[in-house]
Amino acid sequence: MTPPTLLVLAAGMGSRYGGLKQIDPVGPGGEAILDYSVFDALRAGFGKVVFVIRQGMADAFKQAVGSRFDKHVPVEFVFQELDKLPPGFTPPPGRQKPWGTAHAVLMAADAISGPFAAINADDFYGANSYRLLADHLRSGSPDYAMIGFILRNTLSEFGSVARGVCQVSPTGYLQGVTELTKIEKDGAAVKYTDASGQVHPLTGDESVSMNIWGFTPGLFHNLQQQMIAFLTKHGQEEKSEFYIPTAVNNLTTAGLARVKMLRTPDSWFGVTYREDRPLVVEGIRRLIAKGDYGRALVEIDKRPLQAPGSNALRAEALALAGRREEATLELDRVLKLSKQRYVAAYDIALIYAALADTESTFLWLERALESRSSLINFLAQDPMLTELHGDPRFASLVQRIGIYHRVLPRTAADLGPA
Repeated sequence: MTPPTLLVLAAGMGSRYGGLKQIDPVGPGGEAILDYSVFDALRAGFGKVVFVIRQGMADAFKQAVGSRFDKHVPVEFVFQELDKLPPGFTPPPGRQKPWGTAHAVLMAADAISGPFAAINADDFYGANSYRLLADHLRSGSPDYAMIGFILRNTLSEFGSVARGVCQVSPTGYLQGVTELTKIEKDGAAVKYTDASGQVHPLTGDESVSMNIWGFTPGLFHNLQQQMIAFLTKHGQEEKSEFYIPTAVNNLTTAGLARVKMLRTPDSWFGVTYREDRPLVVEGIRRLIAKGDYGRALVEIDKRPLQAPGSNALRAEALALAGRREEATLELDRVLKLSKQRYVAAYDIALIYAALADTESTFLWLERALESRSSLINFLAQDPMLTELHGDPRFASLVQRIGIYHRVLPRTAADLGPA
């Protein structure tokens, strides 16, 4: 059987996060979340990668991302544009917003001929998710599939999020997905606020869709028909979008498809807000420390480092993996490198933190503050520095840079404009 294809939805630029978040480095060798997604998919048995991007970002994306993979797996790019619509439809003059994730999937119809998985480019799903999907897609089942995450494992510390909360049958099939917005932590529980402003409690144990799906190519015909219906009703609106969960709901309600729920206990990492990035970096570090990405470090050694601070992140990963001697040697290289070109003092401080060298950690945090490193703004929420919170020197640093735990932003409103 032909290996399944990985379809990566990468056209979104991240309005709340800002910047091309799909290629923002989070790993020890300058890897983006996408690097880990493709790495995990290839290990699970996927045989092709198709990226959905926008024409305006094509050159930057191909250079930064596509060139990393095309020597290892067939790679194809397709474009999601406002005017790529079924015959007879045109976007309204003031429309700037993309048509949604279902429209993005439809753009890949000519590039995919077999079973495929669809993912968000800026979400870290974990190796187990790709193994579960690959096994299902290779089974020959006509059923679609969805990876279900535990809600509390998907929330941001820095603002409210939208999630598709799933209803699942006793036999493990998806019965529906309810899109809830403004979901946020509420102590040990979770709450969401509806469109009328009313607050509702959630347990946090609900299964949610993080937009990682398994489909057969028959989906494309159904999406085309639904896209026509959507445009007939909403085609002159400037902000309405057609989402994958909506399309799947329509198919399951009509009895045209069944979706197997593949539930995972793994944590999901994403960068909805810029402040999420340190937590994503820490999550990657801990997976490396557990050995989940041991091979990734080997691959890193085979190619040039791709981002400033990559050496420092690699040293941290080695320290967290218990490879102290190698981490110390890498630290020596970083210190020598810092005399030749810029290496952030904050990154060096984190190496010492990973090595549990408290005195040196504070020494380099002081240097980061003196040099006005922008990274020092993450001090109060950086998980790498949690062990230092009880030290009076940490409290002094926090106070001196004007960051207080009690006023860290918790909602999108607190954050202000992106």
